[in-house]
Amino acid sequence: MQTEINYSDGTIEARIIEILKNSSRLGSHENLVPSGNTEWAVEYHLSPVRPNMLRPFRWQGMDVLEVGSGMGALSRFLAENVNHLSLVEGTQARLSGAKARLRDLKNWDAFCGNFENYQTARRYDVVCFLGVLEYSEVYIAGGSPF
Repeated sequence: MQTEINYSDGTIEARIIEILKNSSRLGSHENLVPSGNTEWAVEYHLSPVRPNMLRPFRWQGMDVLEVGSGMGALSRFLAENVNHLSLVEGTQARLSGAKARLRDLKNWDAFCGNFENYQTARRYDVVCFLGVLEYSEVYIAGGSPF
């Protein structure tokens, strides 16, 4: 069962997805932020600076699960450097952004829904929860999600 979570940056997500779909430069080092942009969400999802938090680590040969992949800002870097990447994203809109960002790569798969519902037989070397746990009250059932 793939039930979406209730989370969104708002209408700006559609603009970011269009930028990704229309971009021919998809690499993690590419700056996809349009000239003159003043929107924080556009910068957050499209800047090549965000993957810098992952660059110091050795990813080669690893199978990685990224929970809360968003629109693929970190996913792109991971997919460029790992053996296999699995994405778990809570909303179809954001997952469509990640799919646009990863469209030229073949070493990944994706699941849309709450990570609590994700099931797989695949074993992972690393599981990434980057910028996700602080929103756990949105997607974890129970009285104390934190």
